[in-house]
Order: sequence, then structure tokens, then C-alpha cells
Amino acid sequence: MSGEIYRKLQQHLNKETISFPPTESGIEIRLLKKLFSKEEAEIALHLYFSWDDL
Repeated sequence: MSGEIYRKLQQHLNKETISFPPTESGIEIRLLKKLFSKEEAEIALHLYFSWDDL
């Protein structure tokens, strides 16, 4: 069940301008697990990326 948060994060990132598409092998989920703790992944779901100036 913990993998679900990483799938949600992958889908969230894929909607953004940076794109993060799914793969057949699921390597993107393994990468996200290396980069984000479960708590960090939950927070990252609320972040949005923009090329606009702050």
C-alpha cells in the first residue's frame, strides 16, 4: 500500500511541465522511493511547478 503514494506522485509529476511518464518496468517508482521518503512524497503531491517568475 505504501507504493500507492509514489504512484500518485508519479501521476502528479507527469501532469506538470517536467513530465514523469510511467514505464512498463516501474523504474520511476523505484526512483521516487530513493528520492522521497513517504512523508516527503505526500508533501510533494501539493507542490506545483511553474516557469513564471515569483
